[in-house]
Amino acid sequence: MFTFYFTTAQPQVRSSILCYTIAPRTSSSNYPSESHVRLINTYAMASEPKCGGVSDDPELNKEEHAERIGAALATTDGHAGKAYKLHRVTKQVVAGVQYVYFISFENEESGQQYKITVWERPWLKEKDPAEARKITFEVHNG
Repeated sequence: MFTFYFTTAQPQVRSSILCYTIAPRTSSSNYPSESHVRLINTYAMASEPKCGGVSDDPELNKEEHAERIGAALATTDGHAGKAYKLHRVTKQVVAGVQYVYFISFENEESGQQYKITVWERPWLKEKDPAEARKITFEVHNG
C-alpha cells in the first residue's frame, strides 16, 4: 500500500491537501484495474496562505519587525526615533520577501496611518548592498 499527498489551491479554501492511498485490488472489489485509488481524506487549512500570496503576521512584537521599521524611519525626514504603534504586518514571498507595515505615531493627534514596505533580497548583500533591501515610506489612505 502506498500513500501520496497532493497540494491543491481552490478559490473557496486557501489550500488543501489531498491524501490518496493506492491499494492492491482485493478479490471482492469490482475495480477494472489491478489497483484502485481511494480518497482517504481532505484537509482544508484555511490558516495557511497560498504560495506567493500575502499573509498576515499575527506576532507584531518580533524584534525583526522593530529593526525593519527603525531602518525605514531613519530614512525619513523627522520620523527617526519617534514612538509608533504597529497595527498590522503582512509578508509575501516574491523575489525575496516583501514586508508591509502599517503604523501610526503615538504623539500625532490625527491618527494618520503610514505604510512601510521593505523588500529584502539577502543574496544581494555582498554583490549590491543597495539592492539587497528596498524601503518605501508613504501615507496610508485606506
